[in-house]
Amino acid sequence: METKHTPGPWKIVRDASDFIQGVEVDSGWICDTQFNSIPSCEANAKLIAAAPDLLEALQEVIKISDRNHIAWDKAKAAIQKATT
Repeated sequence: METKHTPGPWKIVRDASDFIQGVEVDSGWICDTQFNSIPSCEANAKLIAAAPDLLEALQEVIKISDRNHIAWDKAKAAIQKATT
């Protein structure tokens, strides 16, 4: 069953101490978490926030790229992973 993700843009929310609290969209929270100051968690939050943009970019690349290129296969696999 295919599900639909919450449309972007998604953005990182920080508290008064600049710790990451989660990721949100205008209509509400996408990911409510306490990332605090752990560097890898901040990187993960940035990746989560970029997810809708990354998916859209890959879908556009698939439309214009050469099907015989290894990047096409990787893009298709990533899109399928994100949408199914």
